[in-house]
Amino acid sequence: MKTATIWLLVLLVMAFVSGCGCGDDDDDNDSSVPVDDDTTDDDADDDNADDDTADDDDDTGPPSVTTVLTLDLEYRNTAQFVLTQKGDDLTATLTAGAGFGDEWLPAGEMKFGKGRVMTFPEAKFEIHNVRFEGGAVAGSPCGDQSVTYELTLTGQTASRERIGAVACYCGQDTSARPAALLRIKTKFPEE
Repeated sequence: MKTATIWLLVLLVMAFVSGCGCGDDDDDNDSSVPVDDDTTDDDADDDNADDDTADDDDDTGPPSVTTVLTLDLEYRNTAQFVLTQKGDDLTATLTAGAGFGDEWLPAGEMKFGKGRVMTFPEAKFEIHNVRFEGGAVAGSPCGDQSVTYELTLTGQTASRERIGAVACYCGQDTSARPAALLRIKTKFPEE
């Protein structure tokens, strides 16, 4: 009896959720075409209406801000770090130049990553942290294992200068001690 009651409740909840329009933040102008709001642009009118005034798009949030930084890598090389921030979420690319650190970051090979920015208003301090997945690097101390990178930049929010490091890990486990640590410094552009 208990099992039948539980299944009946599960079926009722499933029927309610599938018919309630939960998670669909569009207005009811066109209910015949389902729209996945998470795939629309922030500026797009996502209710399938003919004009943009029919719906105030409620997929709003902070705008994306892209910053291009040149990282000094161990004072002997540079890397381009393109950082896109939307709220606390980060996406980034990292491309090292030829020279020091090639055994970890091959020159000209673009790495793609995601991360977070953590702000500490009481200390006027912030930390940018991005994890990059990489493949095996020929000639690296990791051998055939893939190399995983974790880039961290820290600094005072009132200052444009940031310091940090790129931690290089053999394999996917970033909780262990890194196999190499490449120190970095940069300066955010003036606003």
